[in-house]
Amino acid sequence: MFIHLPFVYYPGAGHDFEVLTHFTQQHGSTNFVFTDYDPDMAQPAAITEKLKAWTVVHQEKITPMYFGARRWKDFWFDDPNAHTFNTPDQAFGTKLTLKQEQKENITLHYLCSDGVGTLALAAKTMGTPDVIVIQDHGMGGNWDQFGGPSRLYETAQTHGCPPYVFLAENTEGWPGYSVPERADFDGQFGSAGNKRALCAIL
Repeated sequence: MFIHLPFVYYPGAGHDFEVLTHFTQQHGSTNFVFTDYDPDMAQPAAITEKLKAWTVVHQEKITPMYFGARRWKDFWFDDPNAHTFNTPDQAFGTKLTLKQEQKENITLHYLCSDGVGTLALAAKTMGTPDVIVIQDHGMGGNWDQFGGPSRLYETAQTHGCPPYVFLAENTEGWPGYSVPERADFDGQFGSAGNKRALCAIL
């Protein structure tokens, strides 16, 4: 059964652009917001180098006003730990229009910002995401986990829980969502090649 998921939100995305291909092909997704507060991941040159099969049709700089904010500080969750690995004065963003063969263009917003804090702004300006990708990488770069009863989960509850989460096999699922069987996990995503499963809200 085809499940249409136009808006995909991915905190701590790195260069996991397999997600773009998967969701455009399988779920007709056209709007993506990726965040990663590692500047090396979020640099436009690094992104375009890793996009591979995607062609960049247009590229422009994102300012906080694009998401209805006045400053990059608004993209950070209000917790001192959220500033452990990067701070708002190092933030920036890029909007890329991408094309693959004869298919419809998609929009990738890539923000060098906190994935938890940015969710609130993205939901406010673009609506509740149809799906949030949840992957705990375990490389020591996250100030809080994404899976389980996390700050990301609490933020989603406040601003509207997505109908689906795309759960990595190494990550704890969110309360109130379907629990996948081992056979439900498929594909290879991210630098670790983790399998993932689509979990629906109950």
